Amino acid sequence: MATGDLNNAPKTPGCFRHPEFLVTIAVKLVFEVPSISAARAIAPLHGGELFSPNQEWNFQGYRVCDGQDPEGKVVQFRQP
Repeated sequence: MATGDLNNAPKTPGCFRHPEFLVTIAVKLVFEVPSISAARAIAPLHGGELFSPNQEWNFQGYRVCDGQDPEGKVVQFRQP
């Protein structure tokens, strides 16, 4: 995918409200949370979303899940 070519950005049907999943943003905010499942439940109340539980993974002692903020930018949540 060419830089700035959001028409070919990966899309997961029914996963995100925004038509473009902004994967070309240079910064990804990462938030440590006590519970990814709680963050998943709260995110829509603030205009965001997290990927489904089957798209979580383990990394350096954390349970990790990506999602999007209300503007469609990628964010990450990490549970110790």
